Amino acid sequence: IPFQEGLQIKDFPTLRHVIDFVVEKLSPRNVAQAKASPATVAPLSQGEGAVEAPSLRPLPTSPRAADLPPSPPSASDAPRTEAPTGERPPTSRSPMEAMRAPVGEIPPEWIGADFEKVKNAILPMFVEKTGYPEEMLELDLDMEADLGIDTVKQAETFAEIRDHFQIPIDQSLQIKDYPTLRHVIEFVVDLLNRPQNARSSQTSSAEGAGEGETPSTPPPAAKASTAPEVRAKGEPSKMRRMIVEVVEKPLSPKKERHSLKGPILLVSDHGTPTPLDDHIVQHWPRDLSVPLVRIGHGSKSKQGRIPCDLSDFDAVARTISEIREKWGTIGGVIFLLGYGTKLNVERSQFTTWRRHLDMQVRGCFHVAKCVIPDLEETEGFFLSATNLDGFHGYGLDFIGDERKTEIENPLGAGLTGIVKTISKETHERGVRCKALDFAKMHRPLVARKIIQEILEGDSLIEVGYHARKRYGLKLTAAPLETEDPVITIDRDTTILVTGGAQGISAAICKDLAARFQPKLLLLGRTPLPEEVEHLARLDEAALQSLRMQIREELKAEGLRGTPVEVETRFTPIAKGIAIHENLEELRALGASVEYFTADAGDPQALGEVLDRIEKDHGKIDIVIHGAGVEMSKLIVDKPLEHLDQTFSGKLHGAFLLIKALRRLSTHTFVTFSSIVGRFGSYGQADYAAANEILTKLTFEAQRRLGIRGIVIDWTAWDEIGMVMRRSTRRVLLEMKVDLLSPDEGVSFLRNELLYNRDGGEVMIAGSVGPVDEDGLLDAVEVSAAVSRLEGVRKETPERFPFIDEIVACRPGRSITAKHFLDLERDRFMADHAFEGTPLLPGVMGLEAFAEAASLLTGSTLCFVGASQVAYRRPVKLLRNEGVEIFLRLRRLPPPRSATRISFHAELYSYFRNPKGEVVGGRRLNFEAVLHFASERPKNPKKRTLEIAGGIDPGIDREEIYRRFFHGPRFQVLDRVVATSEEAIVTEVRRIDPSDFFRDLPNPEFATAPMLLEALFQAAGVWEMYHHATASLPDSIWNLEIYRRIPARGKLFALARFRECEKDSRGFMRRFYDLEVIDERARAILSVQRYATISVGELPPGLRFKPVIREKVRLDDREVERLVSGHNGLDTVLSEGERRRLARFKNAERRRRWLAGQLAAKRAVQHFLSRMGGPSLSPRDIEIDQSARKSPSVTISAPGGEAVLSKGLSLSLSEETDHVVALLTPGNR
Repeated sequence: IPFQEGLQIKDFPTLRHVIDFVVEKLSPRNVAQAKASPATVAPLSQGEGAVEAPSLRPLPTSPRAADLPPSPPSASDAPRTEAPTGERPPTSRSPMEAMRAPVGEIPPEWIGADFEKVKNAILPMFVEKTGYPEEMLELDLDMEADLGIDTVKQAETFAEIRDHFQIPIDQSLQIKDYPTLRHVIEFVVDLLNRPQNARSSQTSSAEGAGEGETPSTPPPAAKASTAPEVRAKGEPSKMRRMIVEVVEKPLSPKKERHSLKGPILLVSDHGTPTPLDDHIVQHWPRDLSVPLVRIGHGSKSKQGRIPCDLSDFDAVARTISEIREKWGTIGGVIFLLGYGTKLNVERSQFTTWRRHLDMQVRGCFHVAKCVIPDLEETEGFFLSATNLDGFHGYGLDFIGDERKTEIENPLGAGLTGIVKTISKETHERGVRCKALDFAKMHRPLVARKIIQEILEGDSLIEVGYHARKRYGLKLTAAPLETEDPVITIDRDTTILVTGGAQGISAAICKDLAARFQPKLLLLGRTPLPEEVEHLARLDEAALQSLRMQIREELKAEGLRGTPVEVETRFTPIAKGIAIHENLEELRALGASVEYFTADAGDPQALGEVLDRIEKDHGKIDIVIHGAGVEMSKLIVDKPLEHLDQTFSGKLHGAFLLIKALRRLSTHTFVTFSSIVGRFGSYGQADYAAANEILTKLTFEAQRRLGIRGIVIDWTAWDEIGMVMRRSTRRVLLEMKVDLLSPDEGVSFLRNELLYNRDGGEVMIAGSVGPVDEDGLLDAVEVSAAVSRLEGVRKETPERFPFIDEIVACRPGRSITAKHFLDLERDRFMADHAFEGTPLLPGVMGLEAFAEAASLLTGSTLCFVGASQVAYRRPVKLLRNEGVEIFLRLRRLPPPRSATRISFHAELYSYFRNPKGEVVGGRRLNFEAVLHFASERPKNPKKRTLEIAGGIDPGIDREEIYRRFFHGPRFQVLDRVVATSEEAIVTEVRRIDPSDFFRDLPNPEFATAPMLLEALFQAAGVWEMYHHATASLPDSIWNLEIYRRIPARGKLFALARFRECEKDSRGFMRRFYDLEVIDERARAILSVQRYATISVGELPPGLRFKPVIREKVRLDDREVERLVSGHNGLDTVLSEGERRRLARFKNAERRRRWLAGQLAAKRAVQHFLSRMGGPSLSPRDIEIDQSARKSPSVTISAPGGEAVLSKGLSLSLSEETDHVVALLTPGNR
């Protein structure tokens, strides 16, 4: 075997690896090739070109793959020999492996081709790839430095060259060995002129030639179709909408610990009180011989730490080099700068933000850049510790309590992104990576968990610790409900879009412009060139001439005029033309468009733009932050300036925008992240870190500002951006990456804007190929939270009689459930029928809300009340047919001092015609805000059942429900205890709910619905009695529950009338305060500002015969007028009454008699009015107080006597300063 530099022994760890290597080298093809040109074998060692981009490095077998179940073979898999036991299963191919895949034989017409022929075939490929004319592609210019062809484009072009010439695979191929076009052409010429290819050509030419025939060169064999599958038009989309969920992942005990080699770097700050690294040193196992070397950020050494400015790469490299010289090759890193730091995004200044970013994220990158070669050699580890919330920022969705899940330091997420990328780039070398996130825990416990993960940890990278439990993350399918828009977008909506008017941003803006014609404010770094309208009219030839003109200008300036130099000047012109064309198209679609030139990461430039927008528009309704760049190189090769360029627009821009959202009255903040942030990716450490931080910044904006924050993790878009390169698209598809079509992409974004109620992070992706090495997307399933809550519901069905199915759930944040109302199953509905049509009682709607919310809150919190309850539209069972109702709840952000958790709840349904078809859209029926807390509110104040001026009207249950439509199950009032013009007290009848549901004999209600129903009915009785009108519930301002319902004893419902008013619809609304009180005068629950809406007057036959009580003071103005003898006696008193008045000689007696007459006449008038009788003047009503038993009443007008002939009695009583008339029905 010829000598081959760069072979690494660690690449051949088993006898099988060694034998396979030798067998491969002894194959006839390789032997012939080695004899032909032994010096041309390229080195096998890693080179810059091979690791430049995420698509250029092979994806070796993951050491974690052995823990995963084998994937089932697909129909497209070629037959292969099963791997022996103990071997690592193969993983998906990387783009470079796909590029190196075997191809067919070299076509005969190319065998022996000379330099000119090959050059004429290759140059057009580079012309197409770069857009440069052929005369600019000088063969000796460096492809990257002079031609601007980065390694990604180089890899793509090499793939095309291999396809074109059918060049056999060469695993040792390194792009860095072919820096110029001449190198590439000579490489191809050398391959095409090797002896074995000539012999192969002769053999293939002779085969099949008949006797006497001259062998001729057959046509090239048709290439086997390797085109990847692309979704045909009309096929279902492969894209899924997913969310990130937290799952418990306990650490399984291991018999053996991971081995450690070399010193361990313990990187922390310069020494805060009780720093975490002190505890790690204290708890570090004494039987481990590897030293812990402590590095402290800063210029001063404290407690044995080596001082080092982590934001300075040279300082980090110098420090680690000194450590390496003293202690040997680095065996591991524990990076702690992301732990123990607090950063309030809204309150922090930009300089503070930059300082923390440099110290934590850039510092982590600097350390990784220096130690990765060491870790690959020692098969070491890289661990970071952060304190986001113990769930990597996803705790709110998991436990629902915002106070316990505050993100202490969003920058810590950047360390997670870097660690995931380190894993992608090094795990085939045996490097273990851990990104640990801790909630507020004792630091000694945190130190012990870190040590345990180092020595016994599994393959999980993102690990969280909260309340001593260990958690991981998973992806869950979460389809978006697109029925009821959250917001309206129209011509008055102002939308700011960062990222320029190009690419994805332009596609999204065009969709918004076409559908809504909003005010679009576009922000980009590229200025529009002068005379852009003229430039936009130039054709391709004219633009090419402009390129050549620029080249000549450069040469005149003494420069070489290389394509890179030309493009440096031409690119802004080309981008400016594209932006101008997009702006004109947006205006043509009807949108109002403005373009601002500014770097989103420049505080001064962005501030000036936002000030101008605020002055001109006053507000920005929606901000879509799509700014950002991506430049791929592995960590060890990535220039430091790439970090600045990546962080500037994406991170600094987001930070500055968030600080301005409150004053700009923004209600929706959308940020564009990437699947790279979720998974990590080769060569994209800075991009992964930026996207992880961006996600947590958006979470913080939503939590602190009370706005809607949406993060979208996009997969690769088709036809836009990088995928516009034809070869890139082919490579991605060969990697089994599903590309997102622009039509699908803009549709996803539009739906998120319109229908995403909760905000949060969503991922839009199909298959992502080797990026998802752990197979998270393959494991996407229905929400684990839905499954868990369905289990709770099925275990205790008596607690959830109104929930048949949980449709969707985000733990602690939102839930959607449904229930099918059916007379046969929901038997109570039969006793709540208005005019023959069963209606869902409002109290049962509130109960359904509480049941759904209790699934989110768990058993630790109880329902304590509700507010803003609105009964929008009744749920009717027309023709007694069932109706499906939906319950949707979402958690509201609480005030900082709140001790409650609140949910906004909606109950809605759909109308279906006799054919079962949905007619119209979603119908909102009930709406409320529900409150839950660990304990009920205190209300120690004793209540009284006495009401001023109250009388017993003698109304029992039979009388009440002769007028109400409620059947036996809803006859919750036993009698009216007392009533007055201002209040009513009723005795509550306890109802047994065992017959409410067919399948649930003992339902357990959360809201005391029958007590609330008693309050509603008490207010209804008062309204019927005093105003002879029927009413229905309209709204509740506030409801509070103070204690459980006593098992024994009487309960009373008290309703106090407050006021009445007409609403905007012209309906009369009456407002009440309601209370349920037990016989010990304790309040059970109370309702403030319960409103009813009148549905009409009662028929005369159903009106209560009221007890009328009228009081007239002796100093009443009308009494004074009558006593004085002025004109007017004849308008009040009948002739007989005037004669009786004349007999009184005593002035005081005269005054009292007149007051009694007025009180009695007013009582009769009031009674007649309540009973629908005629309207009479006082003179038509004659009261005779001379009778021995009680005063008599004589009506002189027709119709009045008939009304009073039904057993009414009148009594008068005199007090010190007033007289009271009491008109009562029957003998009461």
